Amino acid sequence: MPYTTGAIFNPLTGSTAASQIRVVCINDSQNSIANIELEIFQWSASGISRAPLGHNLIALQPQSTQSFTYTLFSAVFYEVQIDYYSATSAVVHVFGLDVNTNVVQRVLQSEMSPIDRLTLIP
Repeated sequence: MPYTTGAIFNPLTGSTAASQIRVVCINDSQNSIANIELEIFQWSASGISRAPLGHNLIALQPQSTQSFTYTLFSAVFYEVQIDYYSATSAVVHVFGLDVNTNVVQRVLQSEMSPIDRLTLIP
């Protein structure tokens, strides 16, 4: 089942302004590969349209972790969508990082909302 963080507000300045997104994928299975799809979006300062920022298909080996970092470009909102195509013991967490790579925002998988399908990226 696919999930989304929803549109996460990102102030352009201040102590909670994120300049990067880090997505951490963990496969806790002892023997199954986790096939995960990630889609990353951002809204520019105009806030009118959502633009794709990244798209990854991952075959994550058992008992392994992989992270991806995406740079935000004057994004007032960002969103991460995920879907799993195999192992159910995979977990994905999303962190907003400031310019010093300190965590300023986070969305754990348990806080994500289920959606019908991932957004089609043209």
